[in-house]
Amino acid sequence: MTQRRRGLRIALAIAAAVLAALAAIAIGVRTQLPSWLRGTVERSASQALGRELTIAGPFDLTLSLTPRVVARDVRLANVASGSEPTMLRAERVTVVLDLVSLWSGPLRVRGLEIENARLILEADGEGRGNWLFARAPEPDRPSASPG
Repeated sequence: MTQRRRGLRIALAIAAAVLAALAAIAIGVRTQLPSWLRGTVERSASQALGRELTIAGPFDLTLSLTPRVVARDVRLANVASGSEPTMLRAERVTVVLDLVSLWSGPLRVRGLEIENARLILEADGEGRGNWLFARAPEPDRPSASPG
């Protein structure tokens, strides 16, 4: 075997290893990122609205210059005094984001589609509407005490 062929085989082996590593990373991102993001979206929205948001169905993320998030069977809890436990139920919610805003902020939504939604708007005996949201209190964080 000549030196040239040996070098070519080594280069091909390295290229194959790099491609296999990239494929493994891509598969990992595709399978693990949506489940992590689902939990993050549920927690962040619940905290921002002061009510529980759940995504009971499939959750999908398409990565591109305009990332697209599709969530199915989305539910937003009603106020405690509401006539039903769920204020909003949507069969499918699609959000298209501006990629740059994910890093630079504020987050910009380029598109929003809501399919087959059921929304209950109601007021309590004192006229407070269930469409008024209050942020949930931030959890107490332990304070750093000087040592």
